[in-house]
Amino acid sequence: MNIFLNKIFIFATGVAVGSFITWKILDSQYEIVDDELDMDKKDDTVEKREDPKTTNKEIIDENKYTTYSDNKKKEKEDIMDGIYVISPEEFGEDNDYGTESLTYYTDGIITDTYNNVIEDPIALIGDGVRHFGEYEDDSVFVRNENNKTDYEILADYKSYKETFTEGQ
Repeated sequence: MNIFLNKIFIFATGVAVGSFITWKILDSQYEIVDDELDMDKKDDTVEKREDPKTTNKEIIDENKYTTYSDNKKKEKEDIMDGIYVISPEEFGEDNDYGTESLTYYTDGIITDTYNNVIEDPIALIGDGVRHFGEYEDDSVFVRNENNKTDYEILADYKSYKETFTEGQ
């Protein structure tokens, strides 16, 4: 019985010593953090800003920096405004929008359902052909809010020339 009490005493002493050391380490760490927080509160050179975006814009305007990325983004938005890729499930779901199927050939030519070449595809589908594979490998769906049409663009793995000159 004496050995058993001895082991309990040693275990309890170990727990107490370990707890005390842990408490001292954590207490010293909390003091360091508290000191740093107090210094931040007292530091008058730190200026708090409510809206960093406004501040960044003010800095850009104040220093007359040119934001080239914003200019390019704006140009692209002007061209692509109201034209965007949609999921296959969204295609044709809005009754106010018409639907049209287009074919994209490997040589970059796009035709309508009657095989007429689309002269200005960007006006209809924007950069839709760059989005093959996002939802499906061989099709892209684009909504054009400007002419209220949903376009289904199907990939043809031949060129336009190959498709329409074979057998002639």
